[in-house]
Amino acid sequence: MKKTLILYGLGMLLAALGIISPVLAEATLAATVLQVNDGAVTFAEVRRLIPLESENNISRWAKEMDAHQFSLQVQSLLGRVTMDAVRNTLLYQFARRDLEKNENFKDVLTKVRAEQKQNLLIRYDGNEASAREDYLRRGFLLEDVLDEMERGFIVSSYWEMRFPRDVRITRADMLQYYREHVGSDYTRKESIRFQLIDIQTDRFDTLEQAAQAAGDAWEKLRNGEEFAEVVREYSHGFRKSNDGIWPAVDPRSLQDKYQPVVKALASIAVGEYTQVTPGENRFFIAKLLDREDGRVTPFSEVQFEIRDILYRRLQQKHNAAVTEQLLEDAAIGDIQRFVEESAVALYYHVQQLPAASSQAFGG
Repeated sequence: MKKTLILYGLGMLLAALGIISPVLAEATLAATVLQVNDGAVTFAEVRRLIPLESENNISRWAKEMDAHQFSLQVQSLLGRVTMDAVRNTLLYQFARRDLEKNENFKDVLTKVRAEQKQNLLIRYDGNEASAREDYLRRGFLLEDVLDEMERGFIVSSYWEMRFPRDVRITRADMLQYYREHVGSDYTRKESIRFQLIDIQTDRFDTLEQAAQAAGDAWEKLRNGEEFAEVVREYSHGFRKSNDGIWPAVDPRSLQDKYQPVVKALASIAVGEYTQVTPGENRFFIAKLLDREDGRVTPFSEVQFEIRDILYRRLQQKHNAAVTEQLLEDAAIGDIQRFVEESAVALYYHVQQLPAASSQAFGG
């Protein structure tokens, strides 16, 4: 690890001095590979798998720590990501061996790769040179990106061949899932959004004075004054600073003291406001802003969504079983050394990125 740190740091120093280019310095990453059977996992692959939510932390650590401290900080994350990359590689190798048994495999793959390249170049107006320059600036070769797309196609094709959705997932399976999740996933609760004038009687000397204030407020609304203005003048409620507006809420979840408001709102249309409504130590006037009726989504509307969920579960279950067996049988290089070298490489990669792009170091 120390040797890697020194060599990589020297490369970045020479780049900073203008003796070599940053691209050439980054070429040291090519040596950061982990052998997996007859293939390999590269630092570039691992870097692309780093979760987006970790990027801010990594950028911050690279600013606050030296290379050694940073390396120790990120090794746990890189270890997990590396094992994900190893599993992906093993599954790709397994799927490719299976699909290569088809006579037309190579022809199909050549055609698909050409189509994928063409689709990728659309965002560069078909200019391959611009695409190569952009990916190189972000630390990738165009061929590496196309290779990754090809690998994804091979794995997905394997699953489609081995697990036809309409065969493996039955209607009974889907119905069982629907019944188990209808309450949590397929039921939309009733909700209301309203604006409230909350006149509290303990703010007045007598109940009659509070009732008079409520009546005055209602008269101002009837004469065309804006509801928000009347809120600001008369309301004592905790939403006063928000013009009395409540966010959408399940009416059944409101406290008992607000249930008279719920009952009054039930009899008016959106945009209307209630009469003065007495409550516990309060007088309310409420305006209905929006109402969503409760609804249970029928099975017929979500059955294909459920089919896809169950299909992914089946896929993941088989994936886990296959990859764990592949891991047992695989010839894999020194994972610890690869993680340590990747940690150092990541540190210098983040260090050399411009500040504007440091949040997206993963490309």
